[in-house]
Amino acid sequence: MGKNWLGKCWGRCFLGLAIALLLSLPAFAQPIPINPTQSGNTANPPSQPAPKPTVNRLVPNQLVVASDPVDAAPIYLDGRTLFRISAPPVKGQRPAEARAQEIQQRLNTITQQIAKKGVNHPPSVTVSIDQASNLPIVSVNDQQLLTVTNLDAQLHSYASPSTLAQNFAEALRTAFQRYAQERSPKFLQRQAQKTIGILVAALFLQLGANRTVARLRRRQSRLTSAKTHLGISRTRNPVVETQAAGGLNTVFDQIKARLDNHQKRKLNETAWGLLSLFQVLLWASSLLWILSLFPYSRWLATLLLQWSEIPAKIFLLCGLAYILIRLSSLVIDRASLVLQEGVQLAPDQSQRLSLRFSTFSQSAKGLVGVLILAATGISALAVAGVQVAPLLAGAGIVGIGVSLAAQSLIKDLINGFLILLEDHFGIGDVVSIGGLTGSVEYINLRITQLRDSEGRLITIPNSQIDIVQNLSKDWAQVDLKVTVSPESDLNKVIDLLNSIATTLSQEAEWQQCILEPPELLGVEALDYTGITLRLFLKTQPLKQWPVARELRRRIRDAFEKEGIDMGLAQGQVIVREEEPEEEGERQGERERGRPGEGEKGRQRG
Repeated sequence: MGKNWLGKCWGRCFLGLAIALLLSLPAFAQPIPINPTQSGNTANPPSQPAPKPTVNRLVPNQLVVASDPVDAAPIYLDGRTLFRISAPPVKGQRPAEARAQEIQQRLNTITQQIAKKGVNHPPSVTVSIDQASNLPIVSVNDQQLLTVTNLDAQLHSYASPSTLAQNFAEALRTAFQRYAQERSPKFLQRQAQKTIGILVAALFLQLGANRTVARLRRRQSRLTSAKTHLGISRTRNPVVETQAAGGLNTVFDQIKARLDNHQKRKLNETAWGLLSLFQVLLWASSLLWILSLFPYSRWLATLLLQWSEIPAKIFLLCGLAYILIRLSSLVIDRASLVLQEGVQLAPDQSQRLSLRFSTFSQSAKGLVGVLILAATGISALAVAGVQVAPLLAGAGIVGIGVSLAAQSLIKDLINGFLILLEDHFGIGDVVSIGGLTGSVEYINLRITQLRDSEGRLITIPNSQIDIVQNLSKDWAQVDLKVTVSPESDLNKVIDLLNSIATTLSQEAEWQQCILEPPELLGVEALDYTGITLRLFLKTQPLKQWPVARELRRRIRDAFEKEGIDMGLAQGQVIVREEEPEEEGERQGERERGRPGEGEKGRQRG
């Protein structure tokens, strides 16, 4: 009890710290807002009361303003976005980036000069009007930094470039104040303490993840061994196991046990994979967080975030798709088990429905997985900047050509759908297809897999399935032929067979396997080899083999007890040893019977 309570507390602390760490990471990435109410210039109030804030650096540079593309690029100070500037778009070029690089170089030169003078001397930021262009110019320490254009005002939804220039100037003053504060010894000391706290928390979470991974490994080992001990291993024949085990619901219990074990193993693998992903994200986010704490290294964190923007989004899409596939598989399996348990009120039909639910769950999981992967692929292409609409149109044309070249695959899918819809067979059935007999172990829209009595896995394309013999659908039947010698008392044999079959059908152990009273048809064949009698016994699906074996054993014991011979009538062959005198007479007769032999013998004598 105490150990379980401690484990739960550890897990809750582990989850809480993980969420706090991941939520705190983006805090440093917030841009400096451009708010006209903070500007010291109130002479030129903005025409719009609520201008849009600065766009974050993680947003793509290509923006849309007034239905026209505008090329935009950010300006940084200590790794933080100050504001964004724009330039007229040029096909195949990025003029905004070239302009941003020029402004960034000027700003870097100014900050170097400020660092030489000391952070206690804040720079002066002023706004003036260029007489030639009538556009505002933002200067720092009387050094021209940038000219605010009408396109910049359009980008930020301002009617006047002068108002935007005042906001740029205010953003620069705030940034320079922060620049000075972040280089003070007290600030650096606090950031160093935060760094130590981040590392300790990361190590603590890493230890918790290692403990959880070790526990998942032990659980996976137990589930794998349980899969073998439960008799549901894919290397063994479930038909033989069912025949040997006996019981009404053995095969369906095995299917349920297999699904339950499969779900637990998949959930364990999913948790294991998520923990591995968490450990990678833990140290990556910790590194970025530590880099963002110090002004000297924040630019590196910003650069890494920019480089990893598209790969990170694609990676998150793949992780989300993996989780959705696992969750959909779990939901489908759970729904299948609930439906199987809900149909147990009608035993004659419930077992068939259970097999159908199991079969449909396999196909449904495959179909949902394909749809999720297709949606993930399209989303990843859209994130990477690929125009998806023309690609989908081209894919439709290519799909027509591929469909003509892959007619066999289409036939497999159509025939597989009809097999599932019309319930020809399902997982757990014993079928004979094209001379191949075995238990259906897996089925989807393309293939069917059988496991024969020797444990071989047989894969059959659904398009090649035309005639199917289902040996376990709804009910089965024992067709037993017994041959006795011609000298046997036929009435006695018939009474004995009826008695044996009736007794077997009324016993509690076998009564649940036998659906109807036995039917002795009578004499099936009569010839010199013996008398053949035929017996029918209707059983539950897959129970005809254990019932037939038990019936043969009892018939053999009863016939031996009653002295009834089975099969071909037996004859006796007696070999006698001859007397010496008779042997001499026979030898003489043989010699007399050969002409010329006697005279030759006398002449030799």
